[in-house]
This record gives sequence, structure tokens and C-alpha cells, in this order.
Amino acid sequence: LDEPKPIAEKTVRLDLAFRASGSFAGLYYFLVLLENLPYRLDWRTLTWSLDNGTTWSGNFDLAVVSYIDTNATP
Repeated sequence: LDEPKPIAEKTVRLDLAFRASGSFAGLYYFLVLLENLPYRLDWRTLTWSLDNGTTWSGNFDLAVVSYIDTNATP
């Protein structure tokens, strides 16, 4: 697939901002899953904080820029 084409000086992308909470191991696993998606991600911010005891939260702000074809041959 080709890279997205600029439209009026902007690149087509899907902006996402969300919060997830749970154990540290659970949040870390969630991050690993995000990083292994077949999409090119533009990470803006990622912050972690300990809410109480063993509950962590993460604020994710990223953009999906394009699809990475993992089946393509070089």
C-alpha cells in the first residue's frame, strides 16, 4: 500500500486519545499489543501513573498513520 497522500497540507490519519487502567503487567501487555498492530503509529504522549495500591493508569495519545503490510515481499 502507498503512504497516505496529503490533503490540503495535512496527512490523513486517525487521532486517538484514551485511558486504560489495571495492573502494571496488564498495562504493559496492552502497550505491547498496540506496538505490534499492523499499523504505523505516531506516538504523541504516553504517561503512566500509580492511582492507588496496585492500580495503574496510562494515558495514550497517538495517531494511526498507515497500514503496514506484513505479507508483502521486499
